[in-house]
Amino acid sequence: IYMYSSGWVINCNFTGNKALENGGTVYSMSYNTIENCSFIDNFVANSNSTNYGVGHGAAINVLNTTEIKIDKSMFKGNVAYYGKGGAISFRDQSTSNIEAEKLGLPFYNAYINETIFENNWAGNDGFAIQSYAADLYVDGCTFRKNIGTHPTSSVGTVSVEAYRKNMRIYSSIKNTLFEENIGPASVFGDHSSLIDADFENVTCKGNSGNESILLYSATSNFKNCKFINEKATFGV
Repeated sequence: IYMYSSGWVINCNFTGNKALENGGTVYSMSYNTIENCSFIDNFVANSNSTNYGVGHGAAINVLNTTEIKIDKSMFKGNVAYYGKGGAISFRDQSTSNIEAEKLGLPFYNAYINETIFENNWAGNDGFAIQSYAADLYVDGCTFRKNIGTHPTSSVGTVSVEAYRKNMRIYSSIKNTLFEENIGPASVFGDHSSLIDADFENVTCKGNSGNESILLYSATSNFKNCKFINEKATFGV
């Protein structure tokens, strides 16, 4: 599905779809709501190392939007073989938002509620989710057995990055479980961004990697969080 204007995707199943460039099933470019949907075994692959704008978001790739909401859905077994965001990639390559560009603000909000991410793979950052230009709000979600396939460049089950040096991104992760994910960091914040990260009622259990929670250049607040049987070189 290529969604150029606002719309809803409700009670749909996407299984075994493939894309060469971005978004194995849904390519969104406007305000959209996705609810009660399943995305299973979708695939995106692009080995063009000189084009960093392709190969992302095996289930959903969001580009140049204003707001997106994902509720009560399932992402399982999706693969971004070379790119970022094994399940979802939030990106923005627009040059039209001049005020946001001047202020260093993110371009849009992304809300993900009561959604399961399981066995998703990425060859780069964001084994489940990669957010490159959005304020990311996650509540009531489960991230289980997601994997970064590249031994050096894969970082973060959830990866929050900024493509402009002065860009501030706000991240809120609440009532969420990270369990048995494999790769450096459950949550990764890129060192070129300033991130205010709120973690509330978050449980990290049995993840394996270099760091449990990794936040660069960040103001991070933790409340009612649990770290159980973590396997990490640093940060536990």
